[in-house]
Amino acid sequence: MFSEISRAVKHTMKWIKAIEIQYRDPKGIHRTWECVERTTGSHGLDAVDIVATLQRGGDRLDDAIVLISQYRPPLGLVSVEFPAGLVDRGETAASAAVRELKEETGYTGHVIRSSPPLSHDPGLLSTKASMVIVTIDALAPENQEPKQLCEEDEFITVHVVPKRELTVFLQKMTEKGCCVYGKVWAFAEGLQM
Repeated sequence: MFSEISRAVKHTMKWIKAIEIQYRDPKGIHRTWECVERTTGSHGLDAVDIVATLQRGGDRLDDAIVLISQYRPPLGLVSVEFPAGLVDRGETAASAAVRELKEETGYTGHVIRSSPPLSHDPGLLSTKASMVIVTIDALAPENQEPKQLCEEDEFITVHVVPKRELTVFLQKMTEKGCCVYGKVWAFAEGLQM
């Protein structure tokens, strides 16, 4: 059985904290682990990843996935991702998803369901994010000319990709030198299975 001995903050910045964890493994050996925690979050939930489907009427084959791309300094590359964002204090996964979707893409959507908090990169981050499934009615007046509400330091490109073309789109983006977020790639693979 694992048992945590201590958790110490080694450095704090605006959005993250560097943490050192002391713990015992099942053999009783004392070990140290370093990780990063967010300084934000609500109810054990830090962020949301939004799987948004743009629906154009009744033919589900015409459904498209709404993705974004943006430069990510840690990667030094443009990353292709689901719309996503941090959960503000007091927000639910659903309310954060609707807000972030509007801000990043300009679309107004309807939440279908949310996952429980899921790990992002459990060897490095304590971040927990919910996958929120959202539908967007492409025929609704508010979605005719979506306008992003990005923050001053956000430079986001919106991509509306038909589901049947998702894998090809992602491959083309990697060939252009972009990095694809692992959850997006896994989602595309799941559609192919």
